[in-house]
Parts: sequence; structure tokens; C-alpha cells
Amino acid sequence: VGDSLAVLVDGGIRRGTDILKAIALGADAVLIGRPVIHGLANAGAAGVAHIIRLLRDELEIAMALCGCARIADISSDLLAP
Repeated sequence: VGDSLAVLVDGGIRRGTDILKAIALGADAVLIGRPVIHGLANAGAAGVAHIIRLLRDELEIAMALCGCARIADISSDLLAP
């Protein structure tokens, strides 16, 4: 679809590395429904905030390990064939 449509990945996102891989494969965004529901069921709004923070921290660590300073730096070159 090129740039004419936004590509969203839904399902299977459990870790920050999953987000990194989805973006490297061309996703514009990821949907994190199940982790949010688990956080909500466990601790309400604070649990949701905690889940989002964990995913963000994991993504930032994965980006740093790959040498990516910005989301725009993530490319398919990071993935093994």
C-alpha cells in the first residue's frame, strides 16, 4: 500500500522488542489491547499506566541496543533474513 494507508499491527505485541520488529517490518503503529486489559484487570488505571511504561522502557532499551536514537531510525536492516 506504500504510504497511502497506515499499517497497524494488532495481536501478538507483548514486549518492546515486538514493537521494534513490527516497526522494522513497516508498521506505522501497534495496538496493545491484551497487555492493557491485563493491566486494567490487575490494578485498574495504574496497571494500564504501568504496562504502557514497561512497553515503552523495553522499546527504548531495544532501540538503544540496535543503535537507533529515534523511531525513524528503525528499518528492516535490523532484522535477520
